[in-house]
Amino acid sequence: MMKHALENSSIELREVRSDSMESTKSHEPQDNHALSRTGKKPVLKRNFGFMSILAFNCLVVNTWGGAFALLGVGLENGGPAGLIYGFIIIWIGNLATFACLAELASMAPTAGGQYHWVSLLAPQSCQKSLSYVTGWFTVTGWQASVASSGYVCALYLQGFIQLLDPSYVPQLWHGTLLLYGVLVVALMATTVLGPALPKIESVMFVLYIIGFFAVLIPLVWLAPHGSAKDVFGTFVNRGNWPTQGLSFCVGLSGNAFAFLGIDSAYHMSEEIHNAATVVPRSIMWSILFDGAIGLAMFIAVLFSVGDLEAALNSKYVYPFIEVLVQGTNSIAGSATIVAILTILNITLEIGVLASSSRMLWSFARDRGVPGWRVISQVDPKTSIPIASIMATTFFGILLGLISIGSPVAFNDVLSITVNGLYASYFIACILLLWRRCTGSIKNLSETYASEDVGRPMNLPGSGGNLVWGPWKMREPLGTMVNTFACAYLIFVFFFTFWPPVIPVTPDTMNYSCVVMGFVAIVSGAYYAFSAHKTYTGPIVEWSGQENSTRLALHERLGPVVRLGPQELSVNCVENGVRTIYEGGFEKSAWYATAFQSYDSPFLFNILPNKPHTERKRTFASKYSKTHVQNSPELTGIFETIISLRVRPMIRMWAEHGTSVDVLSETKAFFMDMITAYTFGSGNGTNFIQNREERDYYFEMLRKSSEGFFWRTEFSGLAYWLHRCGIALKGVYHAKLEVERWCYDLCTTARHSPTTPISSTRSLPNPSVYTQLRSNLEASGLLGPVLDKTLAAETLDHLIASYDASGIIVTYLMYELSKSSALQQALRSELRTIQLPQASPIFPVVSLDKPPLLDALLLETLRLYASSPGPKPRCTPASGAHIGEFANIPPGTIVSAFGYGLHRNASVFFRPEEWLPERWLKATRTEKVEMMKWFWAFGSGTRMCIGSHYAMQTMKAFIASVYCDFETSVADDRGLEQMGAFIKGPVGNKLVLNILYPDNGKS
Repeated sequence: MMKHALENSSIELREVRSDSMESTKSHEPQDNHALSRTGKKPVLKRNFGFMSILAFNCLVVNTWGGAFALLGVGLENGGPAGLIYGFIIIWIGNLATFACLAELASMAPTAGGQYHWVSLLAPQSCQKSLSYVTGWFTVTGWQASVASSGYVCALYLQGFIQLLDPSYVPQLWHGTLLLYGVLVVALMATTVLGPALPKIESVMFVLYIIGFFAVLIPLVWLAPHGSAKDVFGTFVNRGNWPTQGLSFCVGLSGNAFAFLGIDSAYHMSEEIHNAATVVPRSIMWSILFDGAIGLAMFIAVLFSVGDLEAALNSKYVYPFIEVLVQGTNSIAGSATIVAILTILNITLEIGVLASSSRMLWSFARDRGVPGWRVISQVDPKTSIPIASIMATTFFGILLGLISIGSPVAFNDVLSITVNGLYASYFIACILLLWRRCTGSIKNLSETYASEDVGRPMNLPGSGGNLVWGPWKMREPLGTMVNTFACAYLIFVFFFTFWPPVIPVTPDTMNYSCVVMGFVAIVSGAYYAFSAHKTYTGPIVEWSGQENSTRLALHERLGPVVRLGPQELSVNCVENGVRTIYEGGFEKSAWYATAFQSYDSPFLFNILPNKPHTERKRTFASKYSKTHVQNSPELTGIFETIISLRVRPMIRMWAEHGTSVDVLSETKAFFMDMITAYTFGSGNGTNFIQNREERDYYFEMLRKSSEGFFWRTEFSGLAYWLHRCGIALKGVYHAKLEVERWCYDLCTTARHSPTTPISSTRSLPNPSVYTQLRSNLEASGLLGPVLDKTLAAETLDHLIASYDASGIIVTYLMYELSKSSALQQALRSELRTIQLPQASPIFPVVSLDKPPLLDALLLETLRLYASSPGPKPRCTPASGAHIGEFANIPPGTIVSAFGYGLHRNASVFFRPEEWLPERWLKATRTEKVEMMKWFWAFGSGTRMCIGSHYAMQTMKAFIASVYCDFETSVADDRGLEQMGAFIKGPVGNKLVLNILYPDNGKS
């Protein structure tokens, strides 16, 4: 009956999108959550934004600089025309390839890049092996690129010296030493200057653009120009190939090398704000930009070549230097151009070292390379992977030694740069094409509506439950581009193994296949001896989806699931929740370590039932439903805060059309309410109006909550590290600051005079505090022990009220803001309540009556429960019998979780949707059944003691807003709930527009 009613409901909820901008800082929680969804913990610092990573990527690719370095390669096989047409083919091929890889980067923005994506896409049977092979191809390709890019810089420097000193004769060891010098500069830039790297790249990007015109204009203006036929119609076959077409294909490898490094942004993803969107955008813009200016420079250079044979047989280390000398007819001018190119290539080397070290660090983090324990370390002060940077630099130094003995051998070793990276691109692209064609990757909305909801998404080993990221090509374009990219990669990869000339001699042999074979042997040997034990694919360090994973287990295995040797998960009411929580199972030791204040026990973390009951009696009456609805103290506090603080602020916002972060504002309201109720309205906070104080203490509370892991697992270590001057993200300092703040509130309340209740406004009485102190004193607590116990107990009340209630009301306002009709219905309902004379607020007891208001809040508490995770209990000394598990030993951890109970599809139709109608249209029997499964406040004797207070204060706030005002969504990005004990929005905000209904004043 209710299912039919809901399906035909007239209330339509429409999604409102916002184009408003947000700062990069606000993206950080969202970025960290996106990273946690890939299974990785955020350990690197996010310093890059869109422009800085675009600059970084353009400088690494540096196509217009590559036009000079690779001139000789393309002229040998292809000639001027072959260079231009080959460049266009490679450009288009890379656009297709990286459009596909950008989709994967949007799905899983991690430093691992290709091997991580392969692990997501590959069938379970070959996931481990394919990701391992891809990882080695990517690592070796990038490691070799450090040496190859550095060697190009060294040759530029030698060319520069040749121009200044015609008597200089380049020696092989000179190039090696210059290579080492370039590596040292790059090492310093990525370690000592590492935090400033985005700024360095941004500044150098300006030089990159200025340098382009500084080189292009003299060539176009001063150099003698050939004809269009010489440039666009002249093909050269100096490799003695049977056909010109085959020579052209062999010459493509030079242009392929010019575009290497495009994936650098992928490996920097964990240091980029809003990576899921910024990385794909920056990659595609850099290809378009670099391709355009690279093609322009190629055409300019080729028109200025002059004597082609003289250029190819020049005494200079690079043929392009001869072209510059002929074109400008000036050694000084040529030297200036070479100097610009050298500086830009050193910047290129800095980016290459940064990207390759992140790739190595990521693969080491997943235990895929020898020495992974050391290489995977991150410097705690700078959040820079210094160990992997040093390892990458050392590897470049070793490769540089080869150039002393044989430049041919050195170039052949570095051929793995093209071969390895193209192989990794192809494996990722072909698997993406397979997944795309089989429809295995879904949109997020499709996933929520399917049977896959609750299963882990975009995690290695997630069983193929894949979801597209925010950057995706539409179909059928996506499939067409993906198919072309695979064909392009096969074609170019095949010709990278061909020698430059025939007949082949030892000096002209292309040893790429030998190098690829060597890499395969080394990686295979390491796998056989060690990696098969340590490498299992990308390690899931943190998924942030424990609740959905737990629910998926229950859907597959039943209402009671064994999670470990001594842990059971329960997702049923009968012989489950009632047995555990109404049967008096005591809390597990986890509560005592996870929730600590002043080293004193308080109601929430007291483990045994008897002391808990005794403590509960000291203040339970203050939170009873009868007292909450009839308390003159609470009524006076409502009048003070709502009438004098909240409504004037809302009215001002509505008059000025202000967009407001309602998460911050609602938390401020609930903090002001609970501190006034606990310590007296004259002693509580005024965070609604005092924003500076609010921001400071909210930041301290946030930082303190970030120490949840340390408090849970290493509470003693965290304390002693703090004593030794080692800060854990400021966690311990923040905790002490919060404790000092609450202790001061207690001290103020203690010395506050108690006055008779003669008025309902601005009562100073510290209601909760006074009763709690009196009863604790009667129980025998005195002196500092009493003061610390009072502070611990009241701080728990403050944190629970402001955080949980603020989150719930924020999500409720979000859902309301998507439907003007629903707001109108609520407003009409609220206006039927008669206000008492001389009072501008609704009587507390009257807010229990409106059915729509009640349904809105219940549905929000169901779907967006602020604490939906497991509530662990221990089986008693006599053991237990739960579900199919009999004779459960004492001390076994058993837990139910609201997330699962609230998603029982047989009780809550379409459980993943926010449908307040379900509470309005339900029959009496259906509502009783829903309330049986409703677990927002827990159940049993240890359920949330403040549930009635929370319901009334949340209703009061919503009523005060929507009786006269209306809201619409301004910015809802990052509203997805974070996986934590308290689940707030990952973006830590919700921006709404505050309006008068129908744009008119009420």
